[in-house]
Amino acid sequence: MTSLVFGLQAKDKLDRADCGSSCPDSRSKRLNDDARTAGNVSTTTFVMGAAGLAGGALLFFWPRSSQQETKSSGPSARLTPALSPGFAGASLGGTW
Repeated sequence: MTSLVFGLQAKDKLDRADCGSSCPDSRSKRLNDDARTAGNVSTTTFVMGAAGLAGGALLFFWPRSSQQETKSSGPSARLTPALSPGFAGASLGGTW
């Protein structure tokens, strides 16, 4: 939805700028620059949304391991680091 809104804004600003090969005044130049920025935001959010949708579909449709495989694998443990500005830690998890 964000991509569509910014795409429509870009189209509207580009039409109002009325710049052919060059912009006739500073207002048209500003509108043309704003249209370019809105177009870039539109393209970026579209690509991010498509990548998220593809990743979600991949996770949804990817074959899961059966319960037999999980039960026969035995106990396991994992240590996951957690880092952020002003914080460092770890998470310990596992199955028995």
